Amino acid sequence: MIDEKIVLLQDEKNINKVVKDFVDDFWFVPQDVLLRSVETLIWAKRYFEPPVLDIGIGNGSNSKHLFSMNQIIDVGIDNDPKGVKLAKNCGMYRKVEVVDATKMTLKSSSFNTVVSNSTFEHIANDLSAVAEVSRVLKDNGLFYLTVPSPEHIKFLQDLGVNKFELDKYNERVDHFHFRSKNEWGKIFLDNGLKIIFHETYFPKKVVNIWYKLHKIATFRPYKRELWSYLKDSPYGKLFPVVIVKPLLTQLISKNVKISYKSKGAMQFFITQKIK
Repeated sequence: MIDEKIVLLQDEKNINKVVKDFVDDFWFVPQDVLLRSVETLIWAKRYFEPPVLDIGIGNGSNSKHLFSMNQIIDVGIDNDPKGVKLAKNCGMYRKVEVVDATKMTLKSSSFNTVVSNSTFEHIANDLSAVAEVSRVLKDNGLFYLTVPSPEHIKFLQDLGVNKFELDKYNERVDHFHFRSKNEWGKIFLDNGLKIIFHETYFPKKVVNIWYKLHKIATFRPYKRELWSYLKDSPYGKLFPVVIVKPLLTQLISKNVKISYKSKGAMQFFITQKIK
């Protein structure tokens, strides 16, 4: 049986805990806390049929939150050697490897489940990555994917973000694609995968708050972005974290709770490999 439900949507206690845990570790990048908290609730308590592959693990710091209510994942991969080295100690993976998602050095038909959280939009040749996912999946295996939709850009435009600022934003966050459900559906079918579940999240109201937080965190008061000063410079120690954390937790929790209630800028797919 395929578990499609996002089980903790109405569970206020778990929502608050997820947000608080993220804020404790990443208060200096509140826009990430907001999006990742929402995505943690997508993955929460979802059983993945092993063996499981996670594509795009970074340094593992997000993984220990994203999959905190899931089982240990068998293999995690990323193309960043420094990140993978750190991810070894995050406690979420039995094994981590430096692997390019577009040309994986993994055996064909070796995983029952592949997951990837907000990664494929950062892969220039994402079509090759999808082909590789299909190759390493066993027949009837599942591919769980979260990616932005074209609504992401539309919402920002509706909020008054001009083309120059949009281009600057996409360059800053390394976004290459904003594909629609229909476009993804054709790509999946071309690679022997079919969509069995699709849902959007992150509505315009939440995107508005998220982008404001992004602008604050990435503002450059001098040579570096503000978040980096707050994270690891002497100036960060002067910041009233004790006051800021509870305020952020309250703001972000409020927006997480409404992140699944209307058309969203992000989309969640479950696809299955066709025999």
